[in-house]
Amino acid sequence: MTFLFITVILLIMLKSLHHFLFHKEMSFMNKKMFVLEIFLTFMIVYSILIIGFGLVYFILSFSGDVFINQQKSDDASLNRLLTSIYFSGVTLLTIGYGDVSPVGVVRFLAVIQAMLGYALPSLLVLRLLEMYQLLARNR
Repeated sequence: MTFLFITVILLIMLKSLHHFLFHKEMSFMNKKMFVLEIFLTFMIVYSILIIGFGLVYFILSFSGDVFINQQKSDDASLNRLLTSIYFSGVTLLTIGYGDVSPVGVVRFLAVIQAMLGYALPSLLVLRLLEMYQLLARNR
């Protein structure tokens, strides 16, 4: 059952990335709307990735410890969920405060997430350039 949940979450994240990278429809009216639409899409993709990876970390936390938390706190499910989403955000945005550290197989998942955090801004720039070229051709 855990594998099914993780698979569904990963499929949703991959679908959102695919849509962001390869969706060619232009539904904007002017350049301001164009930039706003791309920015909002980018923020939604980042939010989906942060929450998605956070849920994967949370689900994996039921099978054992996945984090070393510098702050001693209770092991309530809500606290684990919030810690998982917090760690996911810090990892994707490549902030890395060091107060929560991954353990075991989660370390490799965190590396993949951090690589996505580095790659997405450059993909955004490439997407913006591509859309501007399409806009210039259509005028």
